[in-house]
Amino acid sequence: MKRIFTSIIMLLVSVTAFAQNPAPCSDLFFSEYIEGTSNNKVLEIYNSSSSPIDLTNYKVWISFNGGSTLSSIYLQGILNAGAVYVLANSAANAAVLAIANQTSGALDFNGNDAVALIDTSTSDTLDIIGEIGVNPGAFWVVGSGSTQLFTLTRMSNINNGQLDWITGATEWNVFPVNDFTQLGNHTMTPCAAAPPEVYLVNTTQSINEGAGTLTIQIGINNPDANSTTVTLILSDISATITQDYDLTGNPVTVTFPGGSSAIQTVTVSIIDDANIETAETFNVDLSNATNNATISTSNEVVTIADNDTPGPEVFLISTTQSVIETAGSITIQVGINNPNANPTSVTVTLSDLTANIGQDYDLAGSQTVVTFPGGSSAMQTVSVTIITDAVTEFDETFLATLNNPDNNATITAANDTITIINVEINSYIGFLKGVDSVSESMSTYSAQLEIFSAPPTTAPTSVTVSLISVQSTATQGVDFIFNDTIITWPAGSSDSQYAIFNLIDDAINETTEHFVLTLSNFTNNSAFNTNLFLSTTINIIDNDPIGISNILNNKNVLLFPNPANDNAILITNGQFNYFEIRDAAGRILQAANIQNQTVSNIDITDFSAGVYFVCIHNASQTEVLKLVKQ
Repeated sequence: MKRIFTSIIMLLVSVTAFAQNPAPCSDLFFSEYIEGTSNNKVLEIYNSSSSPIDLTNYKVWISFNGGSTLSSIYLQGILNAGAVYVLANSAANAAVLAIANQTSGALDFNGNDAVALIDTSTSDTLDIIGEIGVNPGAFWVVGSGSTQLFTLTRMSNINNGQLDWITGATEWNVFPVNDFTQLGNHTMTPCAAAPPEVYLVNTTQSINEGAGTLTIQIGINNPDANSTTVTLILSDISATITQDYDLTGNPVTVTFPGGSSAIQTVTVSIIDDANIETAETFNVDLSNATNNATISTSNEVVTIADNDTPGPEVFLISTTQSVIETAGSITIQVGINNPNANPTSVTVTLSDLTANIGQDYDLAGSQTVVTFPGGSSAMQTVSVTIITDAVTEFDETFLATLNNPDNNATITAANDTITIINVEINSYIGFLKGVDSVSESMSTYSAQLEIFSAPPTTAPTSVTVSLISVQSTATQGVDFIFNDTIITWPAGSSDSQYAIFNLIDDAINETTEHFVLTLSNFTNNSAFNTNLFLSTTINIIDNDPIGISNILNNKNVLLFPNPANDNAILITNGQFNYFEIRDAAGRILQAANIQNQTVSNIDITDFSAGVYFVCIHNASQTEVLKLVKQ
């Protein structure tokens, strides 16, 4: 039912036009309306339902002259089923007051005032006399009378309120003015009895596989003198009839005797098998109800929980392992949970990742079958041969996999990745950065290289750093100077080394240019460190005015790279005097004069990883940038 809010009269008019009437014999409605002489204003309210109603949740609402002037009168007490409640003006005729259940001076309507009955608990409008928001002049016409100076009583065949006044105006008997003879009682033709309603008591049930039987309950509402039947049928979802459950004669007919509201039951057999399985389900459905009955809950889903002991679980004890190339062999360990009286077998298969079977490792036939004796939980093992070669190479990997278990076993950890550690590699080398940026104004700069050795080498280690000219946009001898060089680490040293290059500060306004350095010719059994960079790209930032303007792109200051490792470049519009670096507590950690400079290098090598603030100043302006040290 549409809800009508009395706070806005036009909204109430609009909603009423589309509202639905209350269901027959379900709630209150106006049973008598008296618009008499003087203060003889009376409304009688009838309870058409089969239960008592608490009137404190209801009110009478009056809209005067079709306008927004409103009046509300809240009702009191309990109104029994089939009884009336008389609301009268407190100055009405003594005969009226003798019958009245409640009086109010606010009940002061005339023939052109609309009256509504409202359930305040739901804001539903139940009945209306007249048209809300409409001023008909003096009155609305009702049959041979009107809403002015007449007594109106609701016809006995009306069993609910009416929100459409065009229809509502036809539902009243008309009597002369000040006729109080019918006040205090009302006769309504009873509603037809509701038809029987059958339903499944449960919409879901769960049963253990070992329970033997399951009871399906079927209920009925509104039984009459005749018997009512309904068809019950079972059907598979994931369970299978005759294998997991059964019902003799499926489908079956369930009968409710006439006048009986007792629950009827159907017993379903639950079959206890020896299979280890997940929970399974089947459907219970009602259909074909007789005696004009309806079905309100027609489906129930039953879940059968398995009661069988879980099958064996086989698994690789390790998911990753490492072995030195010279170790000769490595052991693959296979475990079992829930062993039963039968033996359990599983296949162990080896396959290449970066290692090659027959060259780096070996197992006859690449796979073998592991068998656990019945009742045994002892770990089983497979020995894999590790082949020692004289090749300088990276660490290599292969995979051990479990598959094809029998005895209804499952695999819970199927893979073990084995890494063969190459003993020929003494150390790993790489550039610290894959990309670095430097200002054209810095005459000398360097690319940092790192070496990782374990244990420390007993001989010097070197690598060649070469310029890749085909990948450069900067020009050798014009923008920078770098000659291929050999970087050498003394025996046992793990200190950083540097490939040094020179930058040429020209007066040309140009975009950022770059050149690329790469590593080759690793010595002393060293190799590229895949966690670092084999090549590094050096970006040369132009420091000439137009170039700076293009880089700044209408900003005053720019800081990059950010986050930074050891160095960051500060670019300004040339109008700042100095900068400071402060920590999160505001302490100054570094300061420098940058007057008349557009590009400045900031060295943060000694800074701890964290967040810092670069404050750039002139006489009238300060810019603050956040700098992250990695």
